[in-house]
Amino acid sequence: FCDKIDGEFKVIPEILAIQSFNILAFIFLFFATCAGCTVVATKKTGVIVSSVLTFLAMISCLISFSLMTTTQWYKDLRSSQGSYLPIFTGGKLVAMPAANWGYGPAFGLIIVVWIWTLFAFLYYVYLSRWINEELEAAFDKERHDEEAETGAPKTGEAGDVVQS
Repeated sequence: FCDKIDGEFKVIPEILAIQSFNILAFIFLFFATCAGCTVVATKKTGVIVSSVLTFLAMISCLISFSLMTTTQWYKDLRSSQGSYLPIFTGGKLVAMPAANWGYGPAFGLIIVVWIWTLFAFLYYVYLSRWINEELEAAFDKERHDEEAETGAPKTGEAGDVVQS
């Protein structure tokens, strides 16, 4: 970012922090999705891992948005004084004056992602309360249906009769 026309180009640390927290949020949500897809096999453990990762993504989004709203560079763009944006024209980096800008789609998107992760986290917490019982009930129903079809109780690997 430039301090003046024909000034030195630099990326301020706050922008790097915003980008880092956005990337962290994506990584946490990716792994939360993977953990959520394994819920049938992992039961409550998968739900708890998903909820923790979703919570971390939610915190990352909140920190990112907080940095966006408090960074002086964004405040300068929204003020009437303005700031300069680096733009490549003709293979050369020049500074373009910019003032009175709104927050833009990045701010709105980070709010939407934060709200989405909040609802996902609350749902995972709700789901973790009854997931084991729900999956066991579905397994018992499946086993009962198998017994009804074959007319014999289901047997385990060693040939033992499984009691319902």
